[in-house]
Amino acid sequence: MNSATIFEARVRKYQKKSMKYIRYMLNDHFLIVLFFLFGFIMVQYSNWIQTIRVLEWPLLGLLAVLLASVPFFGGIATLLEPADAIFLSVVGQDFKAYLQKAIRRSWALPLLVMLASSGIVFPIVAQAFGTNMSMFTKIFLLQVLFKDLLFRCTKYAYRGVLHFTWIEKLGIYLIAVANFFGMFLWISEAWSFVFLVIPILLSIFIEYYYGKAAFVYRFDSMIELELERQQRIYRLYALFVDVPMVHKPQAQRRSYLDAVLKILVGKNPSGHRYLVSRTVVRTSQYMSLLLQLSVVSFVVALFSQEYYWNFIINALLVMLLGFQLVGVIQSANTQNSHFSSLADNNVRLQDNLSVLMWTMVASGIVLGISSVMGMREVIGLVGIIFYPVFGILFTQFYLRYRLLKKRRKI
Repeated sequence: MNSATIFEARVRKYQKKSMKYIRYMLNDHFLIVLFFLFGFIMVQYSNWIQTIRVLEWPLLGLLAVLLASVPFFGGIATLLEPADAIFLSVVGQDFKAYLQKAIRRSWALPLLVMLASSGIVFPIVAQAFGTNMSMFTKIFLLQVLFKDLLFRCTKYAYRGVLHFTWIEKLGIYLIAVANFFGMFLWISEAWSFVFLVIPILLSIFIEYYYGKAAFVYRFDSMIELELERQQRIYRLYALFVDVPMVHKPQAQRRSYLDAVLKILVGKNPSGHRYLVSRTVVRTSQYMSLLLQLSVVSFVVALFSQEYYWNFIINALLVMLLGFQLVGVIQSANTQNSHFSSLADNNVRLQDNLSVLMWTMVASGIVLGISSVMGMREVIGLVGIIFYPVFGILFTQFYLRYRLLKKRRKI
């Protein structure tokens, strides 16, 4: 079996595993949340585009900064495993076919993202200069060419002949920003296609200078990067479903949350309730998500023109936090299985529901405060009451059912 055949077998195995988790994600009401969030964004975006008459320099700079970052999305999915440092390292030149297939496969998702980003930016340009598909083509091709340059640099970094660190990546990013900014300045002109030449020349230089150099594949580096890439994807799946492959988050005491821990624990806590409460407060898995969604809530409130959209979006964010919190509590029960087994099933369920409800109340207050800061209106204060109440109702009428269902499976 050659290395290319090994890669195809791993692709099928990886896709099968990913589809299993994606299916759970879609069944976990994620589509409903995504549908409303997408509708909100499109309505606000459409209203904003209609106000554009001239592309001002600050807007051009912002578009250039955003589009230049798109090619950096998605790396090479080598699907390498730790044992490959021993077994695949002996195949020598035959590993070229493996890496080439990995690079070709890795183009699929970035192409979709670049196509979507071009479609999002194109209406802004069309509003100022009129509809011309050549402008869409320029935006899309420039992203593709910079993505190709990044893949080439990564390939030669894997070979050990190119030093490709964050400094080199920053240099490419700044060149991309300058290219996009220049293209936007003269995007309606036919000669602006000349900006596509710069990434092409850089790719030619990389191929000419490093393509014929003697090399030895850096399997340790490739394996480490691949494991990090997979962990990022698994952490996304873990927002909606339990994923055994996710590395357990490190517990870290946050002294400023000791008061919250006391509220979750209560006056006469059982050992099981204390362990579950401590897991929720001291692991970064839930707390980091709450921080990220608070930022989302603030941004939505800042740019939303209709008050009711803020309440709808934040209610959906509360639901998303609830889905994640169920997984965190289940993880706590699994990690502390010895102590959990000492408690009665009904006591464990009541402890889990109580911790879940109070955490949802606290999270609703945090989202409410974040939304008020973005809205800067008195009506936003209603959310500080509404979101915790919604969290309680969501816990009692849906998340309770989820916990009971999981317990019956066990």
